[in-house]
Amino acid sequence: MTPPSNAHRRVRVRAVAAVGAFALGLLACERPPVDMRPSLLLVSVDTLRADALSPYGGSVPTPTFERLAREGVLFEQAYAAASETAPSHATLFTGLEALRHGVSRNGVDLPADAATLAKAMRTAGYSTAAFVSSFVLDPRFGWREGFDVYDARFPESGSTMQKDRRYPGAIWDDASFEGLDRRAGATVRAALEWLASAEPPYFLFVHLFDPHGPYVPPPEHLAPLASQRFGVDGRSVPGRSAAQLEQLIRRYHAEVAYVDRELGRLVDAVHGSGSAPPPLVVVTADHGEGLGDHGHMEHSLHLYEEQLRVPLVFLWRDVLGSGLRIGTPVGLVDVAPTILELLGLAPLPDADGRSLAASLRDGTEPAMRPVFGDRRAFSESYPPPRGPQTTVRIGDWRYTRRAGARDELYDLANDPGERTNLVLDRATTTNAMAQVVLDYRARMPAPDEVPELGEAERAQLRAMGYVE
Repeated sequence: MTPPSNAHRRVRVRAVAAVGAFALGLLACERPPVDMRPSLLLVSVDTLRADALSPYGGSVPTPTFERLAREGVLFEQAYAAASETAPSHATLFTGLEALRHGVSRNGVDLPADAATLAKAMRTAGYSTAAFVSSFVLDPRFGWREGFDVYDARFPESGSTMQKDRRYPGAIWDDASFEGLDRRAGATVRAALEWLASAEPPYFLFVHLFDPHGPYVPPPEHLAPLASQRFGVDGRSVPGRSAAQLEQLIRRYHAEVAYVDRELGRLVDAVHGSGSAPPPLVVVTADHGEGLGDHGHMEHSLHLYEEQLRVPLVFLWRDVLGSGLRIGTPVGLVDVAPTILELLGLAPLPDADGRSLAASLRDGTEPAMRPVFGDRRAFSESYPPPRGPQTTVRIGDWRYTRRAGARDELYDLANDPGERTNLVLDRATTTNAMAQVVLDYRARMPAPDEVPELGEAERAQLRAMGYVE
């Protein structure tokens, strides 16, 4: 092995010194100079169930997530605030609950005056850039605010949802689409091109779409799973046989494997840039996917575990611990407050979420508190239940209040698949959790009338499967 040159030794010494100076700044509760602040990579993977990943018990290897879990801190029970992309990302960026920020569904604008993570980072002197992979996050809906660069190019040639193309075996095999998304490889490539000339400190947000339907994985990721069995016991989708459902689930997992590979390229590039102190890396998802659980293939409709439980991993070399796992339920509402405290920046005003920085630093469990999720009303074109819902998880219990339908209570420790509704059998627990939901709703602003979508936006969202 060739010994390092003096130049390499000097770079290493500078890096160690910078990390040490930054750590001292944290301990002293002082904000380090701009040129010594760490950069931030925040990645959101669309439609990614936590249990599809091997660190969360998934049967298909996801080596990048395994590495993130091995080198960082993994939250075992992290939850989206909604099972739909736009409301969930609004919570991720603002630290506000879905009932407060006003983004009630896809196609509704993020308010221009919303306090967001991107605005806070840019105000603090960071260069900010976003590379997204879905029309739902198009800048016309207000997502660009706070970003110096916002890349939302969805050329038809690189889309999984292409005009006049059929998808045999996919979930939407009888439909054709315009270019409404971008494959992970293209989004990561664009992000890496920006990163090559970015001056730290930077905030880089990357959104990857591929686990979303129509489940069209690259062949090299589908082929290794051809003989792997994916159980469908207890799962069903109207109009699909068990064999068809298993194939859809197989294709979904192949998409996850593809995203895992592309995520690895991105994480490697950020860590290979040589910046000091090392960057903070946060990886999560906006929601999960039904995959036949509770009779639904996709998302948006329910607030069960498969649609709300998402991965959440923090990696910050030389600052946070490695291989730590935290089991207390937390929410995406906590992510922005946590990032800002870790970086020594001012908190977002009036955020509903809390900072988890102390738990990340020492691996201790945060205090138990309710974790909420919300869903808007659906039109008559959707199957029941159609009304608004609010769910809350406290400890091992999940309670869901549903308009026009019986409420639900599940003991997740003994019934993780949420098959046995205990709402009539555990009256004391039901009443206590119902009061938590009522108090929560009382704290939220009165809901605004949901704005009408333009015909173009409605058509494009309908093409993506959001048929309301």
